[in-house]
Amino acid sequence: MSLLTKSYNDTLINEFKNLHSILSKNSYIRDTTNKLHKLVDDATSNVQVLLIGKERVGKSSLINALLGREVIPIVESCPTKINMFIKYSDIEHLEVTFYDGYVATFDMNKLSLFVNGKLEIINIIHNHIDYVTVYIKHDLLKKITLIDTKAIEFVNNNTTYFSETMLNRVDEIFWVTRGNSPLMEDELKLLRKISARHMKPYVIVNAIEECAQGAEVFISSENARYSQYVEKIIGVSALLANEARITNETQKLIDSNFTLLTQSLKTIADNYDKK
Repeated sequence: MSLLTKSYNDTLINEFKNLHSILSKNSYIRDTTNKLHKLVDDATSNVQVLLIGKERVGKSSLINALLGREVIPIVESCPTKINMFIKYSDIEHLEVTFYDGYVATFDMNKLSLFVNGKLEIINIIHNHIDYVTVYIKHDLLKKITLIDTKAIEFVNNNTTYFSETMLNRVDEIFWVTRGNSPLMEDELKLLRKISARHMKPYVIVNAIEECAQGAEVFISSENARYSQYVEKIIGVSALLANEARITNETQKLIDSNFTLLTQSLKTIADNYDKK
């Protein structure tokens, strides 16, 4: 990006910030203020990588494996209920952004309440939360913002739904699926739509250890079905990556193929031109 373009973008962002400051004082146009806040946040953010997929494909587990710790609590019977932005900060904490623009700050130990809490009051609060921002001290997040999302919704007539607003906010899409579970036709329709209107997603096949005929055979079969709509298909195992972290077994880390996934993220960050 040229210095002239950078100067123009910086000036534009500053103008947006000034406008946001003015609008935020007027309660009658709060909705516009919230949208402007997101615009400023996106324009000044690192590369934003969105993870989407069905329930229980392992989006949260992938993020935990990438960060080398269980940042997002995993409850098998209670999948992620809210969109989360995982960003870098020296001081780890949560920010909960409500639809009315109010932002509340919490300690990290409260994350499980918002992600998959079972308390009735939390379920009520979920209806008023726009998203949660999780601030973590990890080198990967210095250049990348990871976005964990609610599962793809299945609606009538064998179709799937995902927020168009969220798709418009991100720079790269990682579509997470699971080993030995081919994409269904309704998922393929959404995949083709995203490829045509936004960008070609990376497909991350998690749990490659579950592939009955082997990971290479499964990924080759998926490639033959929809390779023209995706950037690349990468097979990994969050389970093996997490086990390797705990046991310090090099072979499990190799078998997990997480080095390739991490390197792909770093390449995306290093080669990306700021929007």
